[in-house]
Amino acid sequence: STQSTWALINGNSISYNYRGEDMDINFIEQNNIKLNIDMSLAFPWYGDYLPSDSTWSSCLSHNTNGSCYFNLSIPNLNSWYSKASTYGMHTIAFMSLLEFGFNVYPSSKPTDCSVSDIEVLMACQSTKALRSSYDNITLRDSTGQYITGTQGSVLVDPVFDEWSKTLQVMANSMFSKLSIDGIYIGGSNQLLQVNLHNKDDKTYYNGQPVGLLLYSFKKSVQNLRNVLPSDKALYFNPGSILRMDAVQYFDGIIVKLTDIKKLSGIVAWSGILTVNKPLLVGITPSQLTGNQLDVFFHTLLYAGAMPILLSNPSSYPSTINKYMTLFHYLQDKNWVLIPHVISWKSSISNSNVRANIFQTSSGVVVPLVFGNQSETVQVSISMTLNTCDTIYPGGKTQPKEIIQLSNDFQISVSLPEEGCAILICK
Repeated sequence: STQSTWALINGNSISYNYRGEDMDINFIEQNNIKLNIDMSLAFPWYGDYLPSDSTWSSCLSHNTNGSCYFNLSIPNLNSWYSKASTYGMHTIAFMSLLEFGFNVYPSSKPTDCSVSDIEVLMACQSTKALRSSYDNITLRDSTGQYITGTQGSVLVDPVFDEWSKTLQVMANSMFSKLSIDGIYIGGSNQLLQVNLHNKDDKTYYNGQPVGLLLYSFKKSVQNLRNVLPSDKALYFNPGSILRMDAVQYFDGIIVKLTDIKKLSGIVAWSGILTVNKPLLVGITPSQLTGNQLDVFFHTLLYAGAMPILLSNPSSYPSTINKYMTLFHYLQDKNWVLIPHVISWKSSISNSNVRANIFQTSSGVVVPLVFGNQSETVQVSISMTLNTCDTIYPGGKTQPKEIIQLSNDFQISVSLPEEGCAILICK
């Protein structure tokens, strides 16, 4: 399924959360954007309780005057996704793996669902479903209270068959109702509260056993992958937890950051997990001040990752455009893990320049990053090469001379103002 996934983001995978009115058509067309990563439909926080009637609304956020900013209904979502499709974009939508419900009531509150407000109705109906079907698999603290997640959801342990089956039902419901090309599921940072170091066969929260979360994670993902249509993509947003042997069931990994200080560590870790699969990384615009924009894009190029814009492109520095063309060359990348296959030498002492090497359908791709303006880097590659071109930020291309020394092929590159470039060799 990896091949179909790369086809899904053919072009740049640079995306932002499209929800109707904030689509920047010029940016999409100029940068060949193919993927819309949408957060507006939070299955199963809403699940089948999302209204099918467009006159009913549910708000994930409100305007300052209190009016609804996003009118969430099946018809409205499909109209947004259809518009994205008009401009060549595919949509994958979010589905929570370990959470259920929306503003779930405390156990002492009765569930009288004869209300007209859609948000109250969804909260009531999801609470009623939770109590009737999933109460015995919820995670609770030492006082017996629910361990809650996002937007009043309740954490559940997917080790139980009834929840694994529910995930399958939710996924099939999404595909039947929405014009989407895949889903991505999230881990839960609340799992960091669980002590995973006990010697017995259970994990604990506040001294109470809560089940084998890490073990059941793989089982749930495997079951979900097995029931998804073969042409639908399955991505994962790991948060802080992921079994490495579960990666085989995902078409790629999506990482969303709010702190650029965590960028290098998370990207390095995720890069190891996605040797030949897409790794998509997003960060909030507020983190990209000063030289952090360059740090962000250099880090992604180095890891063979693709950028995601977590809000409208106009929220980011205008200089993002100069990097866009470089990521096209990382399509269908496969990290080359041959020992000593690449080395490099800089013209200046104490250089921070770094290089990596990938095999793609375009040829051998070598990102050169974290350098300085006018720094010359001599790259040696232990693979047979016939031609090499340097691609600079902004898209300028320059053919390069190749010098063969024994089994090494050497290319000299002078870095531009941005301190980075990509070598494409065949």
